[in-house]
Amino acid sequence: MILVFNFGSSSFKYKIFSLNNDEEIFGGRCYKTCGDSGILIFKTKEKEFRYDVRYGTCKDAFESFKKVFSDNNFSDVLKNVKAIGHRVVHGGNYFKSQAVVINKNVLHKIKELIPLSPLHNRSNLDGILSCIDFFGNIKQVAVFDTSFFSNLPKKAYTYAIPATIAKKHNIRKYGFHGISHKYAYETCLRYLKKKNLKVVSCHLGSGSSIAAIVDGNPIDTSMGLTPLGGLMMSTRCGSLDPSVIIHLKKIESLSSEKVYEILNSQSGILGVSGFSDNIEKVIENYEKNENCKLAVDMFCYKITKYIGSYITVMNGCDAVVFTAGIGENSPFIRKNICESLSIFGVKLKKDNSENEVIVSSSNSKICILNLISDEEKCIYNETKLILNYR
Repeated sequence: MILVFNFGSSSFKYKIFSLNNDEEIFGGRCYKTCGDSGILIFKTKEKEFRYDVRYGTCKDAFESFKKVFSDNNFSDVLKNVKAIGHRVVHGGNYFKSQAVVINKNVLHKIKELIPLSPLHNRSNLDGILSCIDFFGNIKQVAVFDTSFFSNLPKKAYTYAIPATIAKKHNIRKYGFHGISHKYAYETCLRYLKKKNLKVVSCHLGSGSSIAAIVDGNPIDTSMGLTPLGGLMMSTRCGSLDPSVIIHLKKIESLSSEKVYEILNSQSGILGVSGFSDNIEKVIENYEKNENCKLAVDMFCYKITKYIGSYITVMNGCDAVVFTAGIGENSPFIRKNICESLSIFGVKLKKDNSENEVIVSSSNSKICILNLISDEEKCIYNETKLILNYR
């Protein structure tokens, strides 16, 4: 069996897969609710259980995970785990391969990259260390979100700053959600039954990014040096005039750390709406609150701009994929965006069904897919591959 962890700043997902048939045996997630409290969901094929747990730190959450397995008499399952795969958000210039076997040097590099992804890489590292403490010498694998974009064209990843500074400090566009975007492209191959596709993949969740992919190779993506750039997100500002940062520091007498906190945790949908970072709650107030309407309209507008520009640089498009929490679960957002893409011949099915993968009509010039992402299965596949498990 292979155990997969996807540790975030205030939640984590886990799944256990059988090496015999590649099927999921157990799965679930744990997320922080308030203060040091959290909820852990434990799922088997037959049942789902929910537990109130302590979630002050990642270590607390991992202890809760172990306790739930023990309380359900599944401790032997963990003893039979052969390897562990971890999602790691930022691999910087160090990790061009999507998956690497974790050793002391890999741990050091993940730690070194924390300043570029402080919330994510710190949580990823804490999760890995918790697993090392508990599982000992079991092989562990890091699967990097950035690796999918390591071969972006130079004109796409280079920032227009002095080349000497960029080279000295490895300042470039890295891109994120690579595991999800790769999965989206591979799913398009299966559904469209064609090769050499041109795909725009839209990973829309609390963190959101878009990727332009031609024949399996990304040619551009919206996130940049860090996961703060690109689209407007739940609490992140996305790309903006860099002078805004300097101006904020001056007029509000703010430290760099405080400005980062504002742009990362108090902006985006939450900041514009002044209501919530949950877009479904904001949509519920779309007609009643002009700030909520503005937040949703901005979110969709910026996504539409990226899709349109990527269709242009790809010189055409076979498919646009919507995935992740918002992409999968919000017909309102998909409809809003796709109506703005009518210039490209995009047409949705009249019912805009949530339960189908292909949601575009038969006469749409671009296929629109609504895809449930399974990053954990992708991490399992990468872990299995690098460890040569058959």
